Amino acid sequence: MAISLRKEPRLLRWKLSLYELWSRRNHAQSFNTTRHAYLKGRLQALCVIWAAANLVWIAIDFAQLSALDEISNSQTLQLSALRLLFATSALYIASTVHSSTSLLRIKFALTLLVIAANLFYFSASLVLDFPFDHTHYSFSYAMLPLIHIVVLAIFPLTASECLLLIGITFMTQYSVTVLGGHEVDNVRKMLFSFEGITAVMVAWSQLSQLHMIMKLYRHATLDPLTGVYNRRMLMTQAQQRFDKRKNKKSPFTVILFDLDKFKRVNDRYGHFAGDRVLEAFAKAVQSRIREEDIFGRFGGEEFILFLSDCSQENANKIATRILNAVRTMVVDIGEDKEPIQVTVSIGLHTTNKADDLYSALEKADASLYQAKAKGRDQIQRFEETLSSSAEESKRPWLEYSS
Repeated sequence: MAISLRKEPRLLRWKLSLYELWSRRNHAQSFNTTRHAYLKGRLQALCVIWAAANLVWIAIDFAQLSALDEISNSQTLQLSALRLLFATSALYIASTVHSSTSLLRIKFALTLLVIAANLFYFSASLVLDFPFDHTHYSFSYAMLPLIHIVVLAIFPLTASECLLLIGITFMTQYSVTVLGGHEVDNVRKMLFSFEGITAVMVAWSQLSQLHMIMKLYRHATLDPLTGVYNRRMLMTQAQQRFDKRKNKKSPFTVILFDLDKFKRVNDRYGHFAGDRVLEAFAKAVQSRIREEDIFGRFGGEEFILFLSDCSQENANKIATRILNAVRTMVVDIGEDKEPIQVTVSIGLHTTNKADDLYSALEKADASLYQAKAKGRDQIQRFEETLSSSAEESKRPWLEYSS
């Protein structure tokens, strides 16, 4: 199996990027957790600020509307009740997401906030008999859809999420326009055009924020050479998955890989060739594991694979497939240079009830040591007769997890 490592075509990279900006389906679970934190904090802040603004605006409405003969006290009181109801709804939404750990729940709460804001706009328009005299104070209520669009600019949303939320606002405004029976005069045309331009700018802001977060996430969590998890994210994800597994009492397997005599590759062919070998190995493993499996580079030529809900028998089959794939792997390092072939030693351990993640890694490491001691290019499973690392040689497996 010859592997030639060329960079992905620019068109393909753009296509992948557009997919990620369009929908969360292409996002890693760990990235969804990161975006959840961004959305949660901003949603709570918006709910509180918006609720406070509406409570303050009750006094402004009384001061402004009471001076207008065509607006009755009953209408002013109804508007105050609507503002109070919306402020209460916003604060309730803020409280419900306080302990949320789900991105889906945060998105649902944001959608509810947008719906509540548009219901307030629709109800206020009914109370004021669909105002649209731009010389009148009540015209400020006709500007509410613009505010609803602008506030969304603080959220890093995908294109599909953005279209949904802005679409709710435009549909509500269209309903108010139809029910109000207003003619589409120049003022209304100008307002609609301005809202359309604002919506495009808001969408651009949301996608730009999302793209920036995605880039920061990749820099912080992925190994820049191989594109798999770096040590910190690898161990963080493994610890989280292991804790979930303990609750379900399902099998959990740790597999350690160490490329054999890798230093010789660097010494003989140069570090560029060594990098190509690491890339080829990571690619070979990724193509033979499940999407939910956790795979990353621990450091140097060492990689770790965590398999949840995977028995020792199935894990051994996966390790065997990888071992055979690496044996037949031929890495092209240039037209004028001889291709490289390497082998890998593998240590495997499936946890028992007494294991924590640290001890599981220690046992897999002891198995890997046995694989190298017995001649490399093989798989060794942990047996109780094997001793794990001596106390002075124990490695800081979980030092970088968080």
